[in-house]
Amino acid sequence: MTIKSRFLIVLLVVGASAGLTVSLLAYRYSERALRSRVFNQLTSLRASRTEQIQSYLKSIEKKVATMSCDPSVVDAVLAYRAGVTELEEQDLSQPEAVALAKYYRDDYLPKLSKFRGHESLLESHFPQETVGQYLQYHYMLAPQWKIETSPLNELPPVVTQTSDDESENADGAEGEDNEESAGEAGEEPSQKKATKSLNSAEEEQEEPVVEEPFSLRDSQYQQTINRFDAYFGRVNDTEGFLDLFLIDPEDWRVVYSVDRGVDFATNLEKGPYSGSNLANVTRRALEESRCSFVVSDFDFYAPAYGTPSAFIASPIFSGTERVGVLAVDLPMDEINRIMTGGENWQRDGLGSSGEAYLVGSDKQMRSVSRFLLQEPEEYFATLEQIGVSPTEVARIRQTETTVLLQTVDTEATQAAAKGQSGTEVVNDYRGIPVLSSFAPLRLDEFDWYVLAEMDASEAFAPLYELRRALIISSAGMLLAITAIAMAMANLFTRPIRRFVTQARRVAAGTAEALSVPSGDEFGALAKALNEMIFKLKAATHSAENTANRLRRLLDDVLPEHMASRLSQGETELLDSHQNVTVLAARVSGIDEFVNKSEARDGVALLGELISELDEDARELGLDTVKSSGGDYTAICGASVPRLDHARRVVDFARLFTQKVENFNRKHVGKFKFSLGIDSGTAVTGMIGRQNLIYDVWGPAADRARRLNLSADLESSADSDESTEASHIVVSKKVMEATKDFYEYQPLGESGEFLLLDEKSES
Repeated sequence: MTIKSRFLIVLLVVGASAGLTVSLLAYRYSERALRSRVFNQLTSLRASRTEQIQSYLKSIEKKVATMSCDPSVVDAVLAYRAGVTELEEQDLSQPEAVALAKYYRDDYLPKLSKFRGHESLLESHFPQETVGQYLQYHYMLAPQWKIETSPLNELPPVVTQTSDDESENADGAEGEDNEESAGEAGEEPSQKKATKSLNSAEEEQEEPVVEEPFSLRDSQYQQTINRFDAYFGRVNDTEGFLDLFLIDPEDWRVVYSVDRGVDFATNLEKGPYSGSNLANVTRRALEESRCSFVVSDFDFYAPAYGTPSAFIASPIFSGTERVGVLAVDLPMDEINRIMTGGENWQRDGLGSSGEAYLVGSDKQMRSVSRFLLQEPEEYFATLEQIGVSPTEVARIRQTETTVLLQTVDTEATQAAAKGQSGTEVVNDYRGIPVLSSFAPLRLDEFDWYVLAEMDASEAFAPLYELRRALIISSAGMLLAITAIAMAMANLFTRPIRRFVTQARRVAAGTAEALSVPSGDEFGALAKALNEMIFKLKAATHSAENTANRLRRLLDDVLPEHMASRLSQGETELLDSHQNVTVLAARVSGIDEFVNKSEARDGVALLGELISELDEDARELGLDTVKSSGGDYTAICGASVPRLDHARRVVDFARLFTQKVENFNRKHVGKFKFSLGIDSGTAVTGMIGRQNLIYDVWGPAADRARRLNLSADLESSADSDESTEASHIVVSKKVMEATKDFYEYQPLGESGEFLLLDEKSES
């Protein structure tokens, strides 16, 4: 193979290797940078959402606690309680009772059953107490009066009867309803009409005035409605509550509700909703002190047709007497708005697949999924593919929410449940790989987790484009390198051939060609230059041998960088170091060992031990400063700056003790050794002109030698004639730098620490 072919192959291999290396490094660095950027973005969004949710919930809690201490709220609950007491003797007429039951049977219960997936019985939800039925019929089903207030609510609200036309229409409508209800109850509509005509005739005959029947319009409850309903309604709308309740503490009756749903006027202690989270939060609020609050997590709430609801409640006191409970129904829509950013995911940098959401300790969502809002059919198809039961999919489809219905049991939620926060690439609740940033959110009794995630396919899309571009560019670069290599090979070998011809003529002194055994250009050049090389070889060989011996001697005596500088002619060989670690060791018992053995053998064995220690030091990046007699000094971070210089020296100290202990066991030696280690500033260099000595000075070296003495004292205190106790004592700086890897014991209050053992990885 000619040198041209070899040169061409070398260029191709080098060029292709360089191109491939650059491409791989670019891909790896890009992957790390992109991953870091996406995780930072998700973590920032997660922190922002966490702060917003905490701020929102705290503001509501503060508002509820403040309202419960408002004198007007105290007056309101007392007035409503008195109004309900006044109405306890009132009964619904048969048509009115039938109308109320008809509402439950034909309107409320079908909607509730549709959500639950099973039939709900009237007996389980219909109020059993007459006062509850009375209030629900008149204030939930068929209100007869309307409330008028001044624009700024400066005057007390008053109740005015509807206009004559409206009264006639209302009476007519009510008559029709009553006729229908009466028909259902077995009464004849003609009888009701007859009764009405008889009453009219009696009025025309001007019968003597009898005591008027009870008037709901003039009742205390209606007067309380006139006085406070507009205020509570305005608070409810302003704060965005779903409902606001006032509850009697004696029988837990809902004496007032802004929305006046089927939970209005019911008994939360014994009534149909005694097991609800509203009843639970009421019970707990009655155990609280003044101006405090309790909260309940989201749960399915039957009066809201089984949709999830959460409540905040606070006790109401009149003086020292607990007179009621104020409770509000938290709006899920506001929580969803915060977590979805108003459904502006693109604006928040979440692309087409990123989302932030809440998960409870039961691993169920506490906010709606982006994919249900944005692409519901695709979301339902994904749930079916991953094996979610058709019943659960149907409930999510029916309620149009994932709160309490979508299970999120992923590695991220499992870590958050343990109180951990961080970032990971995990499979989300759809079974799709995502970049997830997670953290626990504990606010009062809301034990939730906040997650911000983005599909890995979207997050790494730029990386996939880069990979494709790198493959294409690498192929093009390989073709270009091939063409350039061929041109360079021709250019490079042309002068070599000319030089070979000329060298032959010079060497031979004739134009005749020499016989060359080798077939390539370098073989021909070698033959032509043989005579000149032979003449120079003898002269240079001796000089090279001498230089090699001197360099090996310097390498054995000095650190590599010092030997190199000395061989280059430098005279000022002093270096100052700001952040290094110095080890000062002292081995005793050497003289006894040498005297015990033959001098030559003992010295040879010690030489092997020192060589092994020097080799270990070089492998750990330490420079050996002194290894004479019983003293051994080494430094790390001088020739090559290192961030972990302290740990490297402690690691070497451990190896040092192991080597000496092994030597003792193998050769029946009784070496005792003590080591001191300190980090700080130091000066290294050569001293002397005739007899060169490499040494280290400065605070770190002095401190290490003093610590060596402390270790020697500890060894002496712990040893006896049959044991070889040895200790490693370090300064506080070294202990602080390596405490994650080793265990230490303080020695008094001097800032010295005795190395005990390496920490276990568990």
